[in-house]
Amino acid sequence: MTTIGEVESVRQAALDHLWMHNADWTTMAEEGGPPIMVSGEGVRVKDVEGNVWIDAHGGYASVNAGYGHTAIADAMLDQMQKLTYFPQGTTTAPLIRLVEKLGELAPDNLERVWPVSGGSEANETAVKSLSQAAWRQWAVQGNQQARLVSRGNRRGDVDGCEFRTQ
Repeated sequence: MTTIGEVESVRQAALDHLWMHNADWTTMAEEGGPPIMVSGEGVRVKDVEGNVWIDAHGGYASVNAGYGHTAIADAMLDQMQKLTYFPQGTTTAPLIRLVEKLGELAPDNLERVWPVSGGSEANETAVKSLSQAAWRQWAVQGNQQARLVSRGNRRGDVDGCEFRTQ
């Protein structure tokens, strides 16, 4: 985006078509649209107006590494040029090497890894695993119902962690 007209067009398109999670829609519309980021390095991002922000939130691709790391970008590009996705029930050598390394770094006997896209999926998996284990244990003891409730510590966009009943 190099002209004011392009920036305004993109901002209007965002207001018309983009659902922005955790955004105050009224304020965003009154201010003319969302801030639009164009570059990043380390923990800082720059918007279309040249303002530099410290990213205190982080995201899936930046939360651990920051922005602008060419070695990471090059590795991602290399993999995406070979294979951008793989069918369920299959895997790739880079993923196997990653989980192998994570297994080596994990404490005690935690050596098996299930890669997920983010915290919501990880929390859902943890709750479902706990629920299955608890259900088996309680069912063995003759209980007919098991309930796991979590309130006040919601993380992510998936609702199963808020309330789970078997």
